[in-house]
This record gives sequence, structure tokens and C-alpha cells, in this order.
Amino acid sequence: MSPRCFRSAGNWAVARVLQAVGGLYAQTTLGREDRIFSFARCTMNHALLLRIADSSPNVLIGDTKEIVVNIEAELVGAVERHEIEAYFQPQIDVATGTIIGVEALARWRHPVEGLIAPNDFIPVAESTGLIHEIGAFMLEEGCRNAARWHRDGLAVHVSVNVSALQLATPDVFDTLHRLMAEYKLPAGTLTIEITESQVISDLAGVAERLERLRAIGLGVSLDDFGTGHSSLSQLRDLPITELKIDKSLIQQNETNGALISVAVALLQERGVRVVAEGVETLEQLELVQRIRADRAQGYLFGKPLPVDELDGVLTGTK
Repeated sequence: MSPRCFRSAGNWAVARVLQAVGGLYAQTTLGREDRIFSFARCTMNHALLLRIADSSPNVLIGDTKEIVVNIEAELVGAVERHEIEAYFQPQIDVATGTIIGVEALARWRHPVEGLIAPNDFIPVAESTGLIHEIGAFMLEEGCRNAARWHRDGLAVHVSVNVSALQLATPDVFDTLHRLMAEYKLPAGTLTIEITESQVISDLAGVAERLERLRAIGLGVSLDDFGTGHSSLSQLRDLPITELKIDKSLIQQNETNGALISVAVALLQERGVRVVAEGVETLEQLELVQRIRADRAQGYLFGKPLPVDELDGVLTGTK
């Protein structure tokens, strides 16, 4: 059995040793690309198997059943099997407290492990190219629900994450052209989110691709700002319509509120909407209000929900 993807359930000591050995194996015997793929597989398998071990704490090393999850293989066809689902997390207008937008977030309803968060499988999807299939599905779900809410008189903006791999291919632009035409979405209804780290690695190339998104009536959001060590001066020429302040700046900030306020004001002068992420407490909401962010998102206002539950929230029936 390969040390890349193995863990004995229920035995923490053995698990840690195998994890360390697997890391050493990957570093010493594999090439660079193989190490990347190996790390992605081990990260995913480890996350899933931790859940199994937690649910079966009395399983012993001597048990004959070893738990091996080949995430890479099981993720193939997950969209066609309707295992990938779109959840939506509310965004509120800071001034009014009303829900004004949602972010679409992928979830994998694994037939054995249950609901799996994106951090646990998106890296594997990106390393294998499956992100294109999953990303297209998420764009379709975002547009379909945005159109439905618009028809029902609910002015809800929808944000969908697009990875660097998707953005680098012409297919994503063709897909977005088709979806915007098919669902007749008003300009600005759909926002494409890209991460700060994607942008600073290729400012000129990304700027050209973002201009293409803006040209077909899409909003462009820079996600996770504050994690990639970029500056506002680096980003000033990017055609973004929104910037999302990373939760680390919101949740751990005690002294730099005034500096963030200045940055927010400069962005808003350029017509860029500012969203504060990761708001979980009233104290953090007070900070968001002080810096005058336009929108806020976080567990204080609601966790990511399946669309049927979100419908009830939006219409006030839940």
C-alpha cells in the first residue's frame, strides 16, 4: 500500500507517524509535480479519514479493515452524479442590515462521508483539472438562481468563485457569455470572485482577462485581500468592482482600524464596493461599521445554506 494515501483509523499515534513518513517519502522520491499531486491527495484523504476516526475512536491497529479513500477517483463524475451542490452564504448591507447578496460555495455530498467543504476537495479538483467541470456547474447554479430570484422580485446579487485555471482558458468566457444570454441577467447581478494570490502572480495578464469579464456585464471581486501581501497601489489599475477584506484582518484587528478605514475610503472613491469577510461577533460588526464597509459576510449573519433553506430566509418564511 502506498504511504501516500494511508491512515489506520482510530489510532492517532500511528496516523501521525505515517503522515510524517508520507511527507518524507513525497519530498525525497517524487518529482516536483508529483509532490504537488501527492500533497493534494494526502491532504484530502487525511481530512476525510480524521472524520472517520473521530466517529470510531475504539478502532484498533489490529483491525483488518484499513480505510483508504481515493478522493481523486471518487471526485471524477461527481457533478454528473449530482454529488456537487451549491450552497449560498448571505451578504448584508452594512447600513441597513438587509441581505443584498450571496456567495455561491461548492459542497461535495459524498455518498459515504456526507457533506464535504470546498477546502477539502477543491485543491484536488485543481490538481487534476476537474475544477473546470465543477466550476462550470457552480457558474450555472449561480446564474440559474440569480435569474429565479430576480423573477421573484428579490434583488439579490450572486458571487461565484473562479480559479486561476478556469480564468486561463477561453472556455470560461464562452460559458459566461452563454449563461448571461440564457438567463438574461441584468448587468452587475453576477460577480466573479478571484483571489488576491491569483492576481499578484500575473497582474498584467489577469487585468486583461478581468476587462473581458467586465465587458460582458459581470462584476469582478478581489477575494482574500490582506493575505497575499499586495498593496492598493499594485491593484489600482485592476478593473475590479469589489474588494473583499480577508477575515484575518477583521477577526484579529485591534489596532489598525483607522488604516483599514483609509483604504476603504480610497477604494470607494474609485467606485469599488468593499465587503468584510468572516464577521462572527458583534465586536467585529462594530469594526466593520467603523471602517464603513459596504457589505459584510460571516456566521453572524448566516452560514452557507442549501438553496431551499436560503429561499426561506430571503422571503422571510424561515
